[in-house]
Amino acid sequence: MADHGGKREGAGRPRSLPEEARWGIAHEYLQRVELMEFAKIPRPWRERAIQEIVAEHKVSRRMVVRCINEFRTPIVEGNKDFRREKNARKIAKMARLKSV
Repeated sequence: MADHGGKREGAGRPRSLPEEARWGIAHEYLQRVELMEFAKIPRPWRERAIQEIVAEHKVSRRMVVRCINEFRTPIVEGNKDFRREKNARKIAKMARLKSV
Protein backbone atom coordinates (compact mmCIF):
# COMPACT_ATOMS: atom_id res chain seq x y z
CA MET A 1 0.00 0.00 0.00
CA ALA A 2 1.30 3.43 -0.86
CA ASP A 3 2.10 6.20 1.65
CA HIS A 4 -1.41 7.66 1.48
CA GLY A 5 -4.43 7.90 3.74
CA GLY A 6 -7.52 5.75 3.37
CA LYS A 7 -8.15 2.01 3.06
CA ARG A 8 -8.12 1.64 -0.72
CA GLU A 9 -5.01 1.63 -2.85
CA GLY A 10 -4.38 5.19 -4.01
CA ALA A 11 -6.93 6.70 -1.61
CA GLY A 12 -6.10 10.03 0.01
CA ARG A 13 -3.53 12.61 -0.90
CA PRO A 14 0.13 11.70 -1.22
CA ARG A 15 2.56 13.41 1.11
CA SER A 16 3.91 16.55 -0.48
CA LEU A 17 7.30 16.38 1.26
CA PRO A 18 9.63 13.37 1.36
CA GLU A 19 10.23 11.74 4.73
CA GLU A 20 13.77 13.16 5.04
CA ALA A 21 12.47 16.71 4.64
CA ARG A 22 9.70 16.16 7.20
CA TRP A 23 12.23 14.67 9.65
CA GLY A 24 14.55 17.64 9.08
CA ILE A 25 11.78 20.17 9.78
CA ALA A 26 10.82 18.43 13.03
CA HIS A 27 14.45 18.14 14.12
CA GLU A 28 15.12 21.79 13.31
CA TYR A 29 12.05 22.83 15.32
CA LEU A 30 13.23 20.94 18.40
CA GLN A 31 16.75 22.39 18.08
CA ARG A 32 15.39 25.93 17.82
CA VAL A 33 13.12 25.50 20.85
CA GLU A 34 16.01 24.06 22.86
CA LEU A 35 18.23 27.02 21.90
CA MET A 36 15.50 29.50 22.77
CA GLU A 37 15.04 27.89 26.19
CA PHE A 38 18.81 27.94 26.77
CA ALA A 39 19.11 31.60 25.68
CA LYS A 40 16.25 32.51 28.04
CA ILE A 41 14.19 34.09 25.25
CA PRO A 42 10.68 35.00 26.44
CA ARG A 43 8.10 32.22 26.34
CA PRO A 44 6.23 31.94 23.00
CA TRP A 45 8.97 29.64 21.63
CA ARG A 46 6.65 27.36 19.75
CA GLU A 47 5.05 30.02 17.56
CA ARG A 48 8.30 31.85 16.97
CA ALA A 49 10.14 28.68 15.96
CA ILE A 50 7.27 27.59 13.68
CA GLN A 51 7.15 31.01 11.99
CA GLU A 52 10.91 30.93 11.33
CA ILE A 53 10.70 27.44 9.81
CA VAL A 54 7.68 28.38 7.66
CA ALA A 55 9.61 31.35 6.27
CA GLU A 56 12.81 29.37 5.72
CA HIS A 57 11.35 26.22 4.12
CA LYS A 58 8.40 27.88 2.35
CA VAL A 59 5.84 25.39 3.67
CA SER A 60 2.54 25.98 5.43
CA ARG A 61 2.24 26.27 9.19
CA ARG A 62 0.06 23.18 9.18
CA MET A 63 2.77 21.16 7.43
CA VAL A 64 5.32 22.18 10.08
CA VAL A 65 2.96 21.17 12.89
CA ARG A 66 2.26 17.84 11.17
CA CYS A 67 5.99 17.16 10.84
CA ILE A 68 6.54 17.97 14.50
CA ASN A 69 3.73 15.65 15.59
CA GLU A 70 4.92 12.87 13.30
CA PHE A 71 8.54 12.81 14.48
CA ARG A 72 8.63 14.36 17.96
CA THR A 73 8.78 11.12 19.96
CA PRO A 74 11.55 9.39 17.95
CA ILE A 75 13.71 12.54 17.96
CA VAL A 76 13.26 13.17 21.69
CA GLU A 77 13.92 9.51 22.52
CA GLY A 78 17.03 9.56 20.29
CA ASN A 79 18.34 12.64 22.08
CA LYS A 80 17.78 10.99 25.47
CA ASP A 81 19.71 7.91 24.34
CA PHE A 82 22.54 10.09 23.03
CA ARG A 83 22.71 12.01 26.33
CA ARG A 84 22.76 8.76 28.33
CA GLU A 85 25.65 7.44 26.23
CA LYS A 86 27.52 10.73 26.56
CA ASN A 87 27.09 10.75 30.35
CA ALA A 88 28.18 7.11 30.56
CA ARG A 89 31.35 7.94 28.61
CA LYS A 90 32.09 10.87 30.94
CA ILE A 91 31.64 8.68 34.02
CA ALA A 92 33.88 5.96 32.57
CA LYS A 93 36.54 8.54 31.72
CA MET A 94 36.41 10.01 35.24
CA ALA A 95 36.70 6.52 36.75
CA ARG A 96 39.79 5.79 34.65
CA LEU A 97 41.38 9.10 35.69
CA LYS A 98 40.72 8.42 39.39
CA SER A 99 42.23 4.91 39.16
CA VAL A 100 45.50 6.21 37.70
